[in-house]
Amino acid sequence: MFFNIFRSEIRRTLFNDSTNIFYFFSMILWPIFSLLQVYYNIGAFPISDLKILDLSNEEQLFYFIFIGYCTYIIFSNAFQSAWRLGGERYQGTLSQIFIAPLKKILWLYARTFSSIFSQSWFFMVIFVIGNFAYIDFSLKSIFHILLATIILITSSWIWTSFLSSICIVMRDATIVYVLLEGSQNTFSGAKVPLSISPKLVKFIGSLFPVSYTIIYLRDMLLFNKFYSLNFYLLIGINIVCFLLTNIILRIGESHMKKHGSFDVV
Repeated sequence: MFFNIFRSEIRRTLFNDSTNIFYFFSMILWPIFSLLQVYYNIGAFPISDLKILDLSNEEQLFYFIFIGYCTYIIFSNAFQSAWRLGGERYQGTLSQIFIAPLKKILWLYARTFSSIFSQSWFFMVIFVIGNFAYIDFSLKSIFHILLATIILITSSWIWTSFLSSICIVMRDATIVYVLLEGSQNTFSGAKVPLSISPKLVKFIGSLFPVSYTIIYLRDMLLFNKFYSLNFYLLIGINIVCFLLTNIILRIGESHMKKHGSFDVV
């Protein structure tokens, strides 16, 4: 079932959304322009004046920005797909799925995985190619980049599934999208590292898995730190999101059976 859902969603998204002007501008073109803007803004200052961690030259600085921004864009696209999935309840699609005799959690993860792949494939490719541009080509570097890509996809997958479960059980998830997407953009640490941010910003950023993903990928790819505290924090927040996804989905399914509606809140 997982493969069938994945295949149908890939076909639907690539042949419909990928050729859509909205898809092109919101998920590909604007993020590229935004990344270039960050490059030029930070590049205007001498590296000696920035004092970010242990970065010693402009190449490391640009790589630092590249890792954070690619990670954020993939998480942001995943958030959009979760919000759009919640909107399908008005088309009657979700009602049919929830009354069908299938495992809802399996369906959700198959659906969100296919959405991430179909909507973020461009930046996944950019992430892999860009890493090879900064790291010397070797078996070790290939392993590091492959591991980083798997971690990025897995973390965004778990986060998207968690958000999708919320969007499914809410009557109108627009407020969740507006609040969390803006906060994720501002406090993720993609543009300004959380390590040099005020305590309030650090606290808010610590609520988002994208922050831990960015920090750990930078640790691993830039400084070869594989088993730092950030690694365990990343695992911990992903486990919490996974457990909450199961709980929320079961509550929504139970509410649907009793009241014929997803509207838990």
